[in-house]
Amino acid sequence: MFNTRDIQRIMADYTDDAVMELYAEGLHERYETHAQIQSSYEFIFALFPSFSLKKRVVSASDGRIVCEWEGSVDGSRRSYGVDMWWLDTNNRSFGTR
Repeated sequence: MFNTRDIQRIMADYTDDAVMELYAEGLHERYETHAQIQSSYEFIFALFPSFSLKKRVVSASDGRIVCEWEGSVDGSRRSYGVDMWWLDTNNRSFGTR
């Protein structure tokens, strides 16, 4: 979904009270409202127009998903990480770390 850059589709998977936390290179950012999460995606897509991700589910159970990801902002350099998602009963995210 990330690679589509379809903000409306991405945001449809978040609850209105979702919290998203990002950790990278010693940086910690926390977004506590739907509007803040949407703004973070808009900023990332504007700053890195070629950013793409590949994800692989490592574990999924009881409303939790853990994914490994590999990404590139320019097609040549690679970054790696792990996402953790908490889902409500409608499979919408209410927490991402």
